[in-house]
Amino acid sequence: KDAEAAGFPLDIDYTSSGTARFTNRGARLGRETLVLGASSKRDDARMIGAFGEGYKLALAVLCRLKKDVRVVTGDEAWHPFLEASSAFNGAEILKVRTTKCAHFDGVRFETRGVSPADWATIQERILWFTEPAEYDAGYHNRVLMDHKHTGQVYVKGIYVCDLHGLGGDLVWGYDLPGLELDRDRRIADAWNVKREIREALIAAVNTCAIPTATLYDVLEKTSGEAMVLNEMLWSSDQFTQQMAAEFRRRHGEAAMAVKSMGDAILAEQHGRHAVIVGEAIAKIEALVHGDVTKRLADAATEPKRRWQLGELTATERQLVATALRLANAACPKWTGDFVLVDFI
Repeated sequence: KDAEAAGFPLDIDYTSSGTARFTNRGARLGRETLVLGASSKRDDARMIGAFGEGYKLALAVLCRLKKDVRVVTGDEAWHPFLEASSAFNGAEILKVRTTKCAHFDGVRFETRGVSPADWATIQERILWFTEPAEYDAGYHNRVLMDHKHTGQVYVKGIYVCDLHGLGGDLVWGYDLPGLELDRDRRIADAWNVKREIREALIAAVNTCAIPTATLYDVLEKTSGEAMVLNEMLWSSDQFTQQMAAEFRRRHGEAAMAVKSMGDAILAEQHGRHAVIVGEAIAKIEALVHGDVTKRLADAATEPKRRWQLGELTATERQLVATALRLANAACPKWTGDFVLVDFI
């Protein structure tokens, strides 16, 4: 796949006899690439590899699985095999026997003995096998909404793991090209994976790849996505405003999102239509419209009705006049106006 990103088209073929072939026409592999750690891909975002270990380890694993493997590059064929080494107390090490062959303008990896079941698993674990058009323009964050990908994390189209431990189960899967992996293709940093999932969700909504209403439904659940956004959102922006607008579309402009029954009762006492929501929706509402505690405190001092003087009874007008005299006595220079209000 990396050779394809460098301009050498990739062709994948699987035969009924169990032979899998991966061919990049026009590409070359030199013997120096057989050295563990040799790589020219570091710091190149187009590439999957970086450590100079990938295909060497793949050859070793295939040999250990007793598969017949051959690599053709130019006019040379490589035949990897495992052999016990006296220098390492009999441990098996990978060796490569080279032979001359008819010139081939490209590089071909050929493996015999791949069962149909194994090939089906390989296709499931490498997205660009079955969805090549999604990767024609390179790698980008993708939300994988097909149920078969639920909870799965991929990096640049290659399966990494089923992700757990976010406080809830993920509803969708994710292909996260910016996710940092260690040399063993394990997630190096839990915070990093949360950030990348957040970015994937925000991009999907902002570009209309996922309808706002669809994500809202997911955030209403105790899902991994809800836990991520509750933890990883810090300011109001286009995304949070879209989600807050969806809350109002469902519950009305006067609705107030609250997290507990106690807050709902308090809101209703102040004439607000309270809706108990999950942590993520409550966080989004707070970012866009302000903290609910402060909004409830403000609601406690908002007037229910403003009265005109002519609407008061004679006794009420007399009380107002007395209040004005007291105010003037306390502050002779006071020239302000006054408003009569009812509070809830």
